Formats: sequence, C-alpha cells, structure tokens
Amino acid sequence: MPPLKRSLAIAVAFAAWLQGLAALGESSADLAPVQLEQKLTQLSASHPLWNGPNCHQATLFIANLSQSIRYVDAPELLASLRWNHCQRLRDVKDRRGGDIGLLFNSHGDLIHSFTWVSDQLVVSKTGFFSSFRTTIETYGSMSSWFQPGRGQHYTQERWRCDVASSTDQSLSRDSSHPVATSLRQIERQVVTWVSGSDLPDERSLRAELKTLQLLAGDIATVKDPLERALLQARHLSLQKQILLLADPD
Repeated sequence: MPPLKRSLAIAVAFAAWLQGLAALGESSADLAPVQLEQKLTQLSASHPLWNGPNCHQATLFIANLSQSIRYVDAPELLASLRWNHCQRLRDVKDRRGGDIGLLFNSHGDLIHSFTWVSDQLVVSKTGFFSSFRTTIETYGSMSSWFQPGRGQHYTQERWRCDVASSTDQSLSRDSSHPVATSLRQIERQVVTWVSGSDLPDERSLRAELKTLQLLAGDIATVKDPLERALLQARHLSLQKQILLLADPD
C-alpha cells in the first residue's frame, strides 16, 4: 500500500474509533473498563500490511493476554483463556465491560470472539483481511454477520479474565518452557512481517516453517496438559500466519 494511501486509511480508521468512543461515553459507562480506550487506540494505530490479525487476536489483545498483532486460531484463543485461569460465566445476567464473548456454531466450532463494552456495545473484528478494521458496534449489528443456516443454531459463551481488569500487561501468564522461547522468537519475526516493518521473502518463510516443524516434537513432550495445549495452538496459529504471508491473495 502506498504511504499516502496507508496514512489516509489510518486516519479514517482513527476517526471511526473516535465515533465509537463517543458512543461508548453515552452507554452504560459503569460497565466499561477504564483501560479500554487505550486498547482501542492501540488497535486503531496498528495497521497491518498483510492479512492475518483477526477477531481472536483483537480479543486477546484487549484482554491483555497477548500483545502480538498476528493471526490467532480458535484453539489458541481457547487455550489462552484456560491457561490464564479465565472463567466461563454461568450466570448470563452477570455482565461487566471487558468480558469476552464466544460464538459457537451448531457443531461446537468457535466461529467468532468479541469483547463486551456495555450491555449493548461490543468490540469486534470480522475476518483476517488487512482491510478489515476492529470496530465498536452494537451486538445486534455484529451478530447479523453470523446468521445460522437452516437447521443450524449458534450458542454464546461469556468469559471473564482477571487480567482484563488491569493495565498491568505482565499479569498475563506465559509458558516458561524452552520451546515457548523458540516460538516467541518466531512470533517476533512474524509480527514484524505482518506489520510491514520488514518484508518477508520466500526463503525466510520456508525457514520459519521448517523450524516450526522441528519444534512440533518438542511441544508434544511438554508435561503440563494446559501448557502443551497452549503451545500446540500457538504453533498452529504461527504456521497459518506464515502461510497467509506466503500466499496473500
């Protein structure tokens, strides 16, 4: 994307955030976490050059469970919630800004995630295309994108993470296993590619995929089941993000 066109796109996205924040101020403010405006501003300023960052990435970012702007697969989102001791709420009337919403299809597959801002507003991103923006919208507007087909139904879950109520990003847990360090090194490189700070070439992409293949066996030996699930899911997300970089169309 040419620099001028990219700057204009960022300006348009930021203007949309300002409108959303104005709507936030008119909603149930007592339900909105104080750090939400900061997270929204950070997301609006991040303008990935490549496809990848999706609804699950935005959800983890706002919840302070990840600071990486990249593709996040559904298993990684679920594994992150469990690893960080987030709780699934049984009482649907127990509502708080910052709660995470999960939408499942009739087969039990996680198809979308979002963040509750108030009892009516949500923060959501639809799709992993770089041209799509994370938006503040009503739950009704968001859910209109996910209408079940004939004979199907969707179910929703609400989760709450203690880390989401704090601006201290260090509260989110991460694995200290050596293989996790290797994955983080790959992740840092992938994030620079997605942002456009560094342009990937075919040789570099193949090298990172080869490294991920070699790490798969080490991940399988991790003893803690929650930790192993988290690393396996992150491994899968990174593979998919690299494939998106290799074939951007």
